[in-house]
Amino acid sequence: MSDSCSSGCGRNVPLYPKASFQPEGIDAQLFYGDSSSGTSAFGEIGKDTVNLAGIQLTEQHFAAINRTNTSISRTGSAGIFGLGFPVNSVIWRDTFTREVRDATPSNAIGRREAEGTTHGSVKYGSAHFPDLHHFASRFPSSLPNILSEAGSRKRQVAVGMLNLLASFSRLGPFLPRLVVDSQLALPLFTVTLQRNTMDVGGNLGLLTIGEMPPNRSVSDMTWVPVRNYSYEDGGLPSPPSSRESYPIAWEILIDEVYLDGEVLPRSNLSSSEIQLSALVDTGNSLVRGPEDVVQFIYSRLSGGRDASSPRGRFRCSEPHSLAFRIGGQLFPVDPRDFATQLFEGDVDTCGSTLVATDPPTPGGYLFGWSLGVPFLKRWVSDFLLRSDSSYNY
Repeated sequence: MSDSCSSGCGRNVPLYPKASFQPEGIDAQLFYGDSSSGTSAFGEIGKDTVNLAGIQLTEQHFAAINRTNTSISRTGSAGIFGLGFPVNSVIWRDTFTREVRDATPSNAIGRREAEGTTHGSVKYGSAHFPDLHHFASRFPSSLPNILSEAGSRKRQVAVGMLNLLASFSRLGPFLPRLVVDSQLALPLFTVTLQRNTMDVGGNLGLLTIGEMPPNRSVSDMTWVPVRNYSYEDGGLPSPPSSRESYPIAWEILIDEVYLDGEVLPRSNLSSSEIQLSALVDTGNSLVRGPEDVVQFIYSRLSGGRDASSPRGRFRCSEPHSLAFRIGGQLFPVDPRDFATQLFEGDVDTCGSTLVATDPPTPGGYLFGWSLGVPFLKRWVSDFLLRSDSSYNY
């Protein structure tokens, strides 16, 4: 949030002084959430020198926000630091798209690109670009059609993809730029969250960049690959003579989901051919899952009495655990983080920190679960970015 912010910036938060801001002349339109919730932030895209924990990058692009309906100022925060991939960044998408348009004759792109085109059932070129904090029905890029409209399709896609990948070191988010330029000892970052309610303890809240947390090593972790999306599935095209596919978000395959030790049924709201997966999401304050499975959990939590009760009402003295089997290992949500007080002044009645979200859709994002803060409070989470197109969580 910048010092020109006029709406939603709260009070007593440090605003970004725009005196050294170098605007790019591009409006920023950021949208977060799923179909049942959503927040937004508006401003302008530009660049400045950014310094984080003693790591400095010049000409780092970001959005200087002047209008928002987010609630982050209530925590004393003045902005959102993205931890996602460049292809899921509005700032990178818009700056790179303008570079391509400026370098391509306007008559070669044509009206179809300007109005947005479709790849399968996915529409590109939408001015409303939802970020992946929970679920989005559209992919976050107008790039495939931009790369293929001008000249020979095959040659243009190949050359365009090489330019796209090369742009990460100039236009990408802060962390991917560090990885691409080999500025980190290890190409990873680690997130741990501190529990601060009911019982203080657990992991020390910490973000590490380029190294593991104290007393942890790479070999301590359970590593699983991040889901990649082929071009046929709506992802980016691969470079010439390559069959590479790329991730769009920190989405991982999961084996099963359990409630109090029992395997939960799979959702009937999406195709059984879609592998079970989850988004690991630091920007999500809850755990989210398929609506029919969530309603089943609510019913079990309330003893079958009322599946529609808020968050599956139960007694706070009855601990419950939601667990995910990932890479053959079981990762439960701590019962203290799974329970939340429903009514002010009532310390006996609890509900879960679990809500429903949109189901996965072929041609769109394929995750059915989103592992937010309640999950992340229990576990140290490492995110490994590899320059050879291999990504792990």
